Amino acid sequence: MSGSTGMAKTPYAWLILFVTCLAHCFWNIAIIQPGGLSQFFFDPSAAYVYTPMEFSMVMTVPFLTTGLFGLVFGVWADKQSLAIATDVGAVLGAIGLIARLFCVDGGFLPVFLSSFLMGFGLAGLNANASKIFASWFKAEKVATLMGFYIGSCTLGAAIALGSGAFFSTLQSAFTFSAILGVIVVVLYVAILRDRPKGEEKPQPEPTTEYLRVVASKKLIWLAALSAAIFIAFGTTQNSYLTQALTTIAGADLVSAGFVGTIVNVAVICGSLFWPWFATKIGRFRIAAVGALLAAVFTAMAIFMLPFGTYTYVLYFIVGFGAGGGAPIVMAMPALMPGVGAKYAGAGGGLISTVMNLASFLLPSFVLAPLFASEMTTLFTVIVIGYILFAVSLFIIPEVGRKGKIWKESHSEGAA
Repeated sequence: MSGSTGMAKTPYAWLILFVTCLAHCFWNIAIIQPGGLSQFFFDPSAAYVYTPMEFSMVMTVPFLTTGLFGLVFGVWADKQSLAIATDVGAVLGAIGLIARLFCVDGGFLPVFLSSFLMGFGLAGLNANASKIFASWFKAEKVATLMGFYIGSCTLGAAIALGSGAFFSTLQSAFTFSAILGVIVVVLYVAILRDRPKGEEKPQPEPTTEYLRVVASKKLIWLAALSAAIFIAFGTTQNSYLTQALTTIAGADLVSAGFVGTIVNVAVICGSLFWPWFATKIGRFRIAAVGALLAAVFTAMAIFMLPFGTYTYVLYFIVGFGAGGGAPIVMAMPALMPGVGAKYAGAGGGLISTVMNLASFLLPSFVLAPLFASEMTTLFTVIVIGYILFAVSLFIIPEVGRKGKIWKESHSEGAA
């Protein structure tokens, strides 16, 4: 049952990895696509001109869907079927994609509602990514695989933001994403399976038992809190980076926009490096080093130095350092004692729920209203956020191979 690299339980697992990352990349293309098409949303000659708040809500509402329904999809996957749960999410998301295409000239509410429906595709996937990888690969490799998963997300965001110039209308852009979405969903549904052939299916338990198990795990709640801190401050930095570079550091719009591209590339690199490095040394807390790098170099790039060539280098380090946060925290459920692959859907669903609600609520309704009127204050808070995330990783007990939890659980298994 081993693959040639020793990571996979079966060679088919690599196809599972490919289609999971493909789907994650696509859902982020579709969800973030309006960000690369903002000129059409604010065009005075358009059938409907969006307000900044309406545009922000269209951009973020799929994450609200993920926050509200992540736990539902996670428990469903644990209790019934991983494939069916995520397939249903993917199909509902595809319906939302098609509905968005036909609602494009209908104004805010139809596009908002179709975008909410589109979020089901990401809800089913994010909640169960850890379970998918734990079901098909060795447990100790889940963090490394989550790096590929998060990297595919960042790649999707970069494609979405960079491809806006290729479309002449919202209709053409949403037609493209709808067609691509149908193709990706068909591939995903056709390929994904619950587990390798011959592997026994765990006996289903009452829904309340899945909820009880994950809700009783202090480690899950700590990981969820850590993820919420990371996503809230990271999303806020992404949203206001261009404005901060132009108003504080003195950059022009084109140069500031290029910094955003560099950050995305760096996050992909970091999301691959930190999980691999954490797995290799057996200590997941190493991601705290990356978070501290992000904090220090954000402060240097924004406050201490005028905009210049070194700003690009500094922000590459910021993205690289921050890139390890999400994959490492999202991998934790599959490695926690009493959770593992059996309850990883519910555990991942709980983390996904908290993380995505934070992504929707904190940047728009807390951080921006309190601090966004003054970029210096806002980015000081963002630096503090990275430090808080690093501290939070030391509150969570080490779940890596060198940690006490791993050693105890594996010594029990051997016994």
